Amino acid sequence: MQYVYLNLKNGIIKDLIIFILMIISMVVSVIVILFSFGLYHHMEQKKIDAKFGQKAVSMNFVDDTYQVTTKSAVLETCKDLPEEVLSQCYFYATARLKGEERIEDHDVDIIATLSLYYAICDDRVTAADIGTEWKEQGALTKGEWFSAEQVENGELVCIVMDPSIQYVYSSEADERYGKQFELDKDGKCTFDGKKYTPIGYMRGGPMPIVPITTVDNDIYISGLSIVFENVVSREMYDQIKEVFDHHFGNKVAVSKMTAPDVDGEKFYGTLMITCVAMATLSGVIVAVLYEYILLQRKRRFAIFRVCGLTLHRARRMCLMECMIIGVLSYGIAILFFEWIVRPSAQKVYIYIGQSYSLKTYAVLGGMYLGIMLLVLEGMLFFKMQRNVLKAYYG
Repeated sequence: MQYVYLNLKNGIIKDLIIFILMIISMVVSVIVILFSFGLYHHMEQKKIDAKFGQKAVSMNFVDDTYQVTTKSAVLETCKDLPEEVLSQCYFYATARLKGEERIEDHDVDIIATLSLYYAICDDRVTAADIGTEWKEQGALTKGEWFSAEQVENGELVCIVMDPSIQYVYSSEADERYGKQFELDKDGKCTFDGKKYTPIGYMRGGPMPIVPITTVDNDIYISGLSIVFENVVSREMYDQIKEVFDHHFGNKVAVSKMTAPDVDGEKFYGTLMITCVAMATLSGVIVAVLYEYILLQRKRRFAIFRVCGLTLHRARRMCLMECMIIGVLSYGIAILFFEWIVRPSAQKVYIYIGQSYSLKTYAVLGGMYLGIMLLVLEGMLFFKMQRNVLKAYYG
């Protein structure tokens, strides 16, 4: 082993440029392999998302938790979600009116119709940015959606059913319930003991939409949907489920993720073939560079041969030297990839972050170093066996 370290030391001193080129070649090759691994996973998962993906995570709270799943508790839980989740979603909550506010003999299931839309930005509850979308879909027929200032300041504004659109009630009780939200002579809507000024009109039921910041903190939230701009990733789903399970335990039921993961057998089979091809090409480049180093050492090897060094042991020494360089280069590549390449790539390719683990790095590292050593072994065996004295030992 001491001769291996001696060769490395002397080689770095005498052939510094070649050693640097070898390390750069290995580092770049590893980064390309790692990036290709994550990119391929991202592309395959996007194909699945396009076919099966969902854009919302829904959950229900059990009926015996009126004192637990209140507005304030749900909002605090939402604020605990990671910023990468909050920046890409808005929330749609359904709430129930308090018992004393129900119309007598009215069906309780019909009462649970209060809709609350909101988003969270910089730890503040603000407006969900869906006004343009609602207008394009025809859900908001007139007026405007809530502004961020109106929600954050708790202004008593609302969006009510468009009076020009006839709504068909399913029962007399349902009609009596809906009539209480009609505009009064002042053009205002009375809800929860407060007078709201309409700023927009919508299609749908008679229940008005109000800013979540205007209702009582102890109002009961019966359900919640977290709606995303794009398809929900597995990582985001797991983060959401972990946070809500932590806060509410068995009092919350989070819907299962419907989009399947990448087919592991097909995915890894195709990917390994690609990685093997790139690792082989890298091994050939390293072998060419290392062959130059060996040519510079032919006199020293000739002396070792006179002293009894066998071809097998000579190849083993060379492979040990390359193994040390390879492990060092792989470590440098991992650090560079984790600190620079991966964070930047995740901004564009959202599934890249899910592709890597210690196991992934270990498997790819073993594959890369193994293939590189096989290529080097072939080069060393061919050159040394064919014409040892002429090629290396003078």
